[in-house]
Amino acid sequence: MRTMLALLLAVVAGMLLPSPDSCAQSPTNAPSDSGLVMYYFHRTGRCQGCLEIERLTRKTADEFKEEYPLDLFTLEVKNLDEPENERFADDFKVTFNTVVIASRKDGVVAGWTNLNDRVWNLYSDEGSFVDCIKEELRKRQPDQPE
Repeated sequence: MRTMLALLLAVVAGMLLPSPDSCAQSPTNAPSDSGLVMYYFHRTGRCQGCLEIERLTRKTADEFKEEYPLDLFTLEVKNLDEPENERFADDFKVTFNTVVIASRKDGVVAGWTNLNDRVWNLYSDEGSFVDCIKEELRKRQPDQPE
């Protein structure tokens, strides 16, 4: 009986606690209704290149948030094989692992860029990868109030 109760409590606790993935997806705490979202989309099965693109995307996000207001920038990592993320494939025309930069205005996506070719061509050159992504983030920055 005790074993059954312990098992039941463990299952319930697991359902109530956030998954480690959901906690690690964004470098900010509370995104604004306007700003930038950088998405890294991936599938469940990933190669070394896919993992390196994610690492470099996270590195770029960490660097970029130092120059851009935290509440206006988020990084979201999404597994397209999970049912709750399937809509992103349609929304951003994504079929494979990639980085998408989207600008939001009043909670609505105002524009986006899929960097698929660039991230795959640059992932073996860390400096060029980071510079390219930062340049695209800067292009997508909405006007900031002064």
